[in-house]
Amino acid sequence: MFRHFIRGHRSNFRQALAVWLPFLVALALIVFNLNYLPGSIDPGNPEQAAARIGLLGLGLMVSTAAVTGLLLLSRFTFRVRDIYRLSLY
Repeated sequence: MFRHFIRGHRSNFRQALAVWLPFLVALALIVFNLNYLPGSIDPGNPEQAAARIGLLGLGLMVSTAAVTGLLLLSRFTFRVRDIYRLSLY
């Protein structure tokens, strides 16, 4: 199974780059914002806790869509925008 996965990515390398780069940029921005959110979680400041939870949830959704896009690219050849749509479903 792993050989099929690697062979699929070798044949779709350009398309995989076009799909993965925006996901990586989005995840890098989320990590950057989480890293530079001021202070730790303070009980007197519920907005910080909500921001951290929201960013973690967004990061989880983006990484799930990225993994789904990776799996779709390993077996199929679609247009890039179709891969984005399918990975979000």
